[in-house]
Amino acid sequence: MRPASATRRLARASLISLPVTAFVACGASEDPVSPAREGRFLDSAVSGLAYSTPTTEGKTGVDGAFAYQAGETIVFSIGDVRLPEIVAAPLLTPVEVFASLDDPARSTAVANLARLLQTLDVDGMPTNGIELAADASLSATGLVIDFAADDFDDRVGNLVANGGSGAATLVTADRAVAHLNATREANGLGMSGCGSTHPLVGRTAAFETFFHGVAGTLEVIDDCTIEVRDFDYDGQGPDVFFHASRARAYEASDAFIIGPRLDGTVWQGDVLTLTIPEGQSLDTFDSLSVWCFDFAINFGDVFFGDT
Repeated sequence: MRPASATRRLARASLISLPVTAFVACGASEDPVSPAREGRFLDSAVSGLAYSTPTTEGKTGVDGAFAYQAGETIVFSIGDVRLPEIVAAPLLTPVEVFASLDDPARSTAVANLARLLQTLDVDGMPTNGIELAADASLSATGLVIDFAADDFDDRVGNLVANGGSGAATLVTADRAVAHLNATREANGLGMSGCGSTHPLVGRTAAFETFFHGVAGTLEVIDDCTIEVRDFDYDGQGPDVFFHASRARAYEASDAFIIGPRLDGTVWQGDVLTLTIPEGQSLDTFDSLSVWCFDFAINFGDVFFGDT
């Protein structure tokens, strides 16, 4: 848990008795940034991947960067091979692209997209980034692919042979998934091979709004991943994080921070993927707050455990 100073503990009080000056201070963060966003597509960083949103289109940069507005959907593509439309987010990988599919189709599709991207890498060394050549888009003209198909290798054979990487066959699924898992873990997304055995997996719940427009929906994706969708928060208030606890006891000694710092940014319809920290699990928390640490105020929270 984030340690609280003596000053913070003296400042903490119930919402009923909180002084007006303290409440104003907790909402007085200056000039949160606009909802404009830059995201990254990773498996390592993938450059040359076409993308389109309702307001912009282009190709990902050398660090996998793409532009989007808060709350927009995005479609990635290689030539005529269009990936599923998903909600744009700061970090996206093949796992997020196929999040709507059920296992085992999801696992197969994720592995096959990772295999294709890594195989099309111009220098054949995905550990230093994945660069897609222009030839890849040209070779995918008129091509429609089911990434979960049993004959996936045959369907992409011409694309692989003429995609500009010089590869003759796709990399193996084990090799591709191991690389993807390492990339996700290095970027705080958790591994795509995380289990889904906990009874809370698949549970969804909506945030209750108290202050600063906090709203959104939480879903337990797997044993080590929480996703917050359609997340709204006006960015006001100092020292604000997601704070996890049991039974909404956010000031308890075993409560802990999960995810990025939230104040200073306007969040509007955003998607955040939260990896459960090492040493914690779905057994150690069942509620999540947008918590202002300086004044111990719950701006909005969600309980997703069993009642």
